[in-house]
Amino acid sequence: MTELAALPSVRSPERDTLVEFLDYFRSVFIRKADGLSDEQARQRVGASDLDLLGLVRHMAG
Repeated sequence: MTELAALPSVRSPERDTLVEFLDYFRSVFIRKADGLSDEQARQRVGASDLDLLGLVRHMAG
């Protein structure tokens, strides 16, 4: 399983805090998607046209 990034420090300068939050939430997302089959990654939830694979592409682009 992918390791979770450290929790962001809110005492850091604003830019550093933003980068830490982005790193943290990227690691959370990767952990959620890790190990899913292609079919699971393409499954849509509810009325949305977005699937997990689309989110991965969005984050990578």
